[in-house]
Amino acid sequence: MRVQTKLLLGLIMIIVSGFEISAQPKCSSGLFLHIDKAVYLPNERIWFTAYLLNLKISDSTKHLNTLYVTLCNGKTKKPILSERFAINHGISKGALFLPDSLLAGEYSLLAYTDEYVANKAEKEYQQWINIGSVKKAESIIKQISLENEGHVPPSQKIKISLQPDSAIYHRRSRSSWKVKLTDDYGNPLRGIFSVACVYSRRLPPGRLNDIRHFYYVDQYKNGSKPVLDTSMDIIRPLQGYVLFNEKRPKHSVKMLLMKDKNMNIINTDEKGGFGIDHYMLVTGNNTLMLSILGNLQSLYTIQLVENADSINLQLGQYNYTIDRLPPVVESDVFTAEELGRRVKTLKGVTVNAREDNEPLDLAQTVKMKSCNAYVCQLQHWMCDGAPPAVPPKIGEKYYDRRSGRYILYMGECATDRQSGEFIKSIKPTHEEEMFPQIDYTKIQELTQEVNSTLYWNYQLVTDENGEATFSFFTNDLKGVFTCIIQGVSTKDIISAKNYFEVVE
Repeated sequence: MRVQTKLLLGLIMIIVSGFEISAQPKCSSGLFLHIDKAVYLPNERIWFTAYLLNLKISDSTKHLNTLYVTLCNGKTKKPILSERFAINHGISKGALFLPDSLLAGEYSLLAYTDEYVANKAEKEYQQWINIGSVKKAESIIKQISLENEGHVPPSQKIKISLQPDSAIYHRRSRSSWKVKLTDDYGNPLRGIFSVACVYSRRLPPGRLNDIRHFYYVDQYKNGSKPVLDTSMDIIRPLQGYVLFNEKRPKHSVKMLLMKDKNMNIINTDEKGGFGIDHYMLVTGNNTLMLSILGNLQSLYTIQLVENADSINLQLGQYNYTIDRLPPVVESDVFTAEELGRRVKTLKGVTVNAREDNEPLDLAQTVKMKSCNAYVCQLQHWMCDGAPPAVPPKIGEKYYDRRSGRYILYMGECATDRQSGEFIKSIKPTHEEEMFPQIDYTKIQELTQEVNSTLYWNYQLVTDENGEATFSFFTNDLKGVFTCIIQGVSTKDIISAKNYFEVVE
């Protein structure tokens, strides 16, 4: 399947790069992010697939290996979160976790590739999102006209059918969908696309964040890129230097990079400087370890330098003219069920809001002797029916739905133990994270599940008949939902949506 997908991506990149859409040369990679929605709550994830829409085959072997994603506070313009994700054959897949410490408000989601500095024509991608935000009528955010500004007519090159097996579903029932792509003569088309099925209130209005509009209009009208104050000629995922007795060494130093079950030897230069290649940092785990090898380890110090930090700071200060979201009124976006499950932070302890005054039992502690513990969405401890989300953190408390108690994680993994400055924990370049799904035919979940993103799939591929299928379960959230597909085909950009309703 991976080989077929790689070949199809190559074919699509060749044909898409030949589209006659504008007189302007396509020197940028055409970075676009399809995210699952536009309005979030803390402890949710921003699920995304990034497409390099202008990428050619010859480009895939250059510096387009890493995607940098940053979330900046809309008021302070300071970066809040920043992660790296692997790019494979023009597509990057990932999720950005929103901690409960984030304040409600407007945020700028920024993304760029590792060719952002080296290629003057390469542009960043930016869009606005809201996190648990309440906006009054006198909000400074402008209401935008979606009718006449840069309208892109429906594609005449492809026909897209996105159909569910029903328009109405009950709670916790299966919803099955079929996608069919054909050209204007009815011939099947091959295509690759991502899928988001979400509560309709959480989506932006009109054409905002639409991949076809971005491809034909937005990428050319967004103006020049910000001028960065940097001496870098290329963005390196990670570099740094080593000190011996607080001074630069006069010889090469050996270090060990521990990733999963693999270990790589890294040699510094004669002054202790080093850089780590992008492929060494790619992993599905959340932590990599870098350590000094040899004797006198305690006398060494590893200093890490993230090239992207200075870029994130400067991009956060830039005044983007891209359309912002219209005012968001909390009661119009979030249901009573969602607000009832809103996560609160009390003295650094993550707890769920409760209607009663029953005291929380925080006495139970867990000391793991392996690294197999995990935390699911909404900070739930090792919940059944969902794949691992993130590993637990030492000193954090998590709710165990099976026992109804809170668990304090003490940590016994090797990567959890405190160490000296000769060993460092470093951020990885993430691979795709599995979207958690619950099969209600196999698991009778007693707690109420009201996640507004019912289904996310980074990448689906149509077969030789131009068809693809997917299915998922509804949860306890009632109302109107929207399924959106966005991607590329051998004829044109893919963009379609359809609706369904969940009732009692």
